[in-house]
Amino acid sequence: MVPLRYQTQPPISSGKKSGLTRKIVLTVIVFIVIVGGALFWKSARTLTIVSANVEGFEVGTGYQNFVLEREDTRTDILLLGMRGASDPNGGLLVDTILLASYEEETGASSLVSIPRDLYVDLPGRERKEKINAVYVVGEQQVPTGGGLALSKQVLSYVLGVYIDHAVVVNFDAFTDLVDTLGGVTIQRATTFREDKQWRNEGREGSPYWHVETNDEGEDGWVFEVPEGTHVLDEEAVLYYVRSRYSTSDFDRMARQQEVLAAIGERVLSLGVLANPLRVYELLDIAGNNLETDVPLVTMRSYIDLLRQDIWNDTPTYVLDTSEEGLLVADNKDGQFVLLPKAGHFNDIREFFQTILNQ
Repeated sequence: MVPLRYQTQPPISSGKKSGLTRKIVLTVIVFIVIVGGALFWKSARTLTIVSANVEGFEVGTGYQNFVLEREDTRTDILLLGMRGASDPNGGLLVDTILLASYEEETGASSLVSIPRDLYVDLPGRERKEKINAVYVVGEQQVPTGGGLALSKQVLSYVLGVYIDHAVVVNFDAFTDLVDTLGGVTIQRATTFREDKQWRNEGREGSPYWHVETNDEGEDGWVFEVPEGTHVLDEEAVLYYVRSRYSTSDFDRMARQQEVLAAIGERVLSLGVLANPLRVYELLDIAGNNLETDVPLVTMRSYIDLLRQDIWNDTPTYVLDTSEEGLLVADNKDGQFVLLPKAGHFNDIREFFQTILNQ
């Protein structure tokens, strides 16, 4: 199988890593968790906190001959992003899947993107599904809680690590957050160009959109972020992290990590976490757009973790189909899917077990 090639800045595979400051990564994680907890405190209507042990979905159960135990010094948090229930065209299908890991004893951390086309078994079902559909299946079985719980169970099985907590956020919360922060700054070493996916969705007056005529003589919009430093507003940043037709899903995941780091930098630079008024403003933004199973009692420990000024560099990864990657592309039932290159998940599980030691 020939590895996918990238037309822009290449993403980070399971065999490559880039440095994000660990404090930035943890700031984003903690910020999401703190906002979630404070939302629940402020108004029960603004956040759904689901049980971590929805019957039948508890992490470490569900799959025959597979058992996981919670690790005392390691914390793994699953981050899911989707368009949201208000989108009738598959709004609950997950577009973004990241696992953030932290080892208390060594202070090591990592951030890994998992592609949504990964083809997986689901407990109690004969038919496999792409991993981006797991949340939908869980919600169909147990509304308001099953999606998050089943996602934790399935991802724990695939990755071989006990997932302690999960957070799901929709695009409305994401764009409102970026808007409130005044945009996010990214730096492009090359020009990013998407001339296929958004041909009917351009924006007049934006420096990142223009009309071009394609080879078939049809006019359409092109989204383009030139080389250099840019402050993307909430609209531009959403197109930036969703574009994939002209590049690949792997490149898109790398851009999502890039924007996540940019948000963290913005939160730190504005001193948001130390400003109750700014936090309160962000609580109103989130509304019903965030769901988590992080208990309120855990919030304080995350805050204390963030305050520790001991961070160096955090490696970030994307599971992909590159030569050193752990996945391979295939076609199943007429759809594009990704499978473990080894034919099983053992290599992937080993990678996640050792990732905090690299």
